[in-house]
Amino acid sequence: MTCTVHDLRHECISWLFERGWNIPHVATVSGHRSWASLKRYTQIRQVGDKYQGLAWLLVAAE
Repeated sequence: MTCTVHDLRHECISWLFERGWNIPHVATVSGHRSWASLKRYTQIRQVGDKYQGLAWLLVAAE
């Protein structure tokens, strides 16, 4: 499976919302001018860092 820039943008926008960013802040980063177009990219699954506490991530980051 190939990952495109569109896929990365979609994932990053969802990630920002999961971290608690509000609509104006996310729109500033993503470049969207309206909530109608921005919400198409958003798939909020949970709040907080879904990777928090994963030991392998800490090792990989070093």
